[in-house]
Amino acid sequence: MKLGVVVLLALSGTLMSCGGGGGQKSSSGSDSEEGSVSIQECQIMMSTINLAHGGSCNLTQADADLFGLTPGLVQCDNGVLNYEGNEFSSGSNSINLNGLSFVCSVNG
Repeated sequence: MKLGVVVLLALSGTLMSCGGGGGQKSSSGSDSEEGSVSIQECQIMMSTINLAHGGSCNLTQADADLFGLTPGLVQCDNGVLNYEGNEFSSGSNSINLNGLSFVCSVNG
């Protein structure tokens, strides 16, 4: 029974991390930030970041350090991953960098 609960929680977490960022309006109350868009932090589940087509997230310094990577913006566009200005593409829509997998969904 406990194994079923663990699997269910892992699956729920994976599904929640799908879809990547998207824009969220900042509501700090400052006029200078009104209307600005902030990108959410990347959600890593089982050493994998899942992004839907058009999704994006920020790889934090702490998470980047765990995998020996550079922190920065990660974007998914129709199966092509853009990370720190570099484009990565593979037939499986999954790229592995230093043990961290990026899954970028194709539109459709």
